[in-house]
Amino acid sequence: MAPRSPKSQHEASSKRLREMDEDRISNLPDSVISHIFSFLPTETAVCTSVLSKTWEHKWTLTPTLVFESLLYWDRDTRDFTRFISRTLLLHNSSIKIKHLFIEMDYEKDPYLDSCLNLWLEFVRTRDVEELSLQFADANFDDCPWSIFDDGPEGYLLPQCLYTHPSIKRLTTNYCVVGPSRVVSWPSLKSLSLRLAVVSEDTLQKILLGSSSLEFLKLEHCEFGFDRLDICSASLKNLVIHSVLEPTTGDKYDVLQISAPNLLYLKISGHYYERKFRLLDVSSLVDAWFDFDLVFDVKKNTQELRESLKEYSSMLRELLEEVAHVEELTLGPWCIMVSFLHPIP
Repeated sequence: MAPRSPKSQHEASSKRLREMDEDRISNLPDSVISHIFSFLPTETAVCTSVLSKTWEHKWTLTPTLVFESLLYWDRDTRDFTRFISRTLLLHNSSIKIKHLFIEMDYEKDPYLDSCLNLWLEFVRTRDVEELSLQFADANFDDCPWSIFDDGPEGYLLPQCLYTHPSIKRLTTNYCVVGPSRVVSWPSLKSLSLRLAVVSEDTLQKILLGSSSLEFLKLEHCEFGFDRLDICSASLKNLVIHSVLEPTTGDKYDVLQISAPNLLYLKISGHYYERKFRLLDVSSLVDAWFDFDLVFDVKKNTQELRESLKEYSSMLRELLEEVAHVEELTLGPWCIMVSFLHPIP
């Protein structure tokens, strides 16, 4: 093959330089750019507005908004709330929001509550499908068992949220859940509540108003009842993790669970002398018991032995009720109790 002429070499070199100078990212379709933005914290996406006139409003096309003050903000809460409010105001109103994630420290403050109420009104008007409200409480890590000693704390969810027809996935942490009227969540498929006081009335309203609900997780919640009745035909997955002791003065030693349509049940976490009893889980195919019960250290040796026998008896009854399942998983504590007091 004959060598290329100097002119041809120059033209090839110029073409490569033009290709290197070309801004290929800016030429991507808006749908691709908005998809890339959906994987970034919203603060990072908003910062691209300073790149050029072309990029000034690109971030407003993202269908996912992620606000994380615990990771990305050293400023005070009011700075962060102003940033969220301005971002929601400037976001392109023609774009449907798929996911809104807010993570921040929370303390009772009328200004913060008013901002949160406005943001959740935005959730309704923009047909948000996935909502995650992750609020932190400084007292939980120090003393989780007494977090609600002064009554339910956390952010009070506004009543308008309970009639949001587009919501498909809702996750809350340290929120007060208390619908005063009927709940209407026809699209809701997954609900996770953490650090919440859950009353029997609230839970029944949620189950009755969520005809598509498939997954329910209750983590570090305080139950104001001793029987959990789930008659929902759609709910197939139930996860209960570390039920907090009631602060109302009532004492519920045994939580009874009746869920005839449930397919998957997981009970995990730490419990203080709380026991479980399964009444009807006839459809269950997968059971997961990975919990441990905390002993009262003030008890003498004989009392501790009696408690251990009670727990062994409880575990035996649980296993008898799930003898028909296809898959059974036991955590270390349950295995230890079974070993110390063999189950016939």
